[in-house]
Amino acid sequence: LGLAIFLCCVFAAARGELQINEVLASNGRYEDGHAWEWIELKNTGKESVSLAGLTLRYQRKGETYSYAFPQGARIAAGGWAVVDCIGFDAPPRQGSGYYAAFSLSRKGGTVTLLQGEKTLDSLEMPAQWGNISFGRAGDGAEAAYLPSVTRGGKNPATGYQARTEAPVFSQTGGLCAQGFSLMLTAEPGAEIRYTLDGSEPTERSPRYTAPLALEKNACVRARAFAPGKLPSETAAQSYLFEKSAGVAVVSLVADTRWLFDSKTGILVPGNGKIKNYERD
Repeated sequence: LGLAIFLCCVFAAARGELQINEVLASNGRYEDGHAWEWIELKNTGKESVSLAGLTLRYQRKGETYSYAFPQGARIAAGGWAVVDCIGFDAPPRQGSGYYAAFSLSRKGGTVTLLQGEKTLDSLEMPAQWGNISFGRAGDGAEAAYLPSVTRGGKNPATGYQARTEAPVFSQTGGLCAQGFSLMLTAEPGAEIRYTLDGSEPTERSPRYTAPLALEKNACVRARAFAPGKLPSETAAQSYLFEKSAGVAVVSLVADTRWLFDSKTGILVPGNGKIKNYERD
């Protein structure tokens, strides 16, 4: 009896070293034909831990969804386990993994790891942004927006509690009869980085310091960077110096990697187990 109690205590202590490490509630990155949301667990202990019998619970505005880990589910010492939230999709026929029959919301919610009715860990998520994960900075205790997505790996050491506001353009895009100077503004203390070739602006992109003189077709994309905050969403406007054809004109802007990259492009078959698209 004493040995049984000892083993149960050790088992409970090991499970107490599990934490909800990272959550991606709005995924726009396709992999093997899917862009599912997901929840990542981390085993902070030095021993492998069984996940069998544990439950992941997602709650938002009175709605509750649950996923029970199957028999044989384990997480290695210092390792990670990812649960894909596939909604109404069917789980893959090949390969291993954990698939929950619910989806996450960009509006946030609460993710809880349970052993019976005992809470092992819980993560409160505020409203989320696309392709921005929320989790434990440096795999520690603080929950924050993370500057990069690290599915199945160590989280960035620094997290953020707020996001910089997107830059504002002085003129809306569209057909232009003549050249003009475009002004960009950002929140106090933020700097603006921009591109003119349709690519995503980074901290290495040209810094906005004066109005941009536009006289030919251009797609202007801009992001704001402020100390202690996540970089802003990318703002974009297309300016076309063409004569009106008498029909509506639509400008679609995207990085070439989302179109032609072998892993993430939607216009190429890709090199994953499942094609990025199906062609008739």
